[in-house]
Amino acid sequence: MKGQQDSNFEIDEEVKEAEERDEHMNKGYEQVTQWNVMPLLWPKLCFTSVLVSTISSCYMVIFFLDFCFVKNLGGNVANLFLPLGWESIGLFCAFIFLLDVFSR
Repeated sequence: MKGQQDSNFEIDEEVKEAEERDEHMNKGYEQVTQWNVMPLLWPKLCFTSVLVSTISSCYMVIFFLDFCFVKNLGGNVANLFLPLGWESIGLFCAFIFLLDVFSR
């Protein structure tokens, strides 16, 4: 049956401890990242910036593809990005950086 331990298998203590530690960390992260519990300014501002940069970058690439990237590279991969494409890549990099800052 699913969810029941077979009596023929022993529990690996190291794995059990690692799972308990991960569960404890996940519960703590969940508690401190609730929107109504977060301090007003920096974490909320950081998370909102993550959201805005992600959505902006995705919308630029989806809806303005022809303004972001060149169809014919002309043999040079450096010709791939147009100015709006560089902005979308910059917003994506900002998303990665800000999400890392928020996670810490």
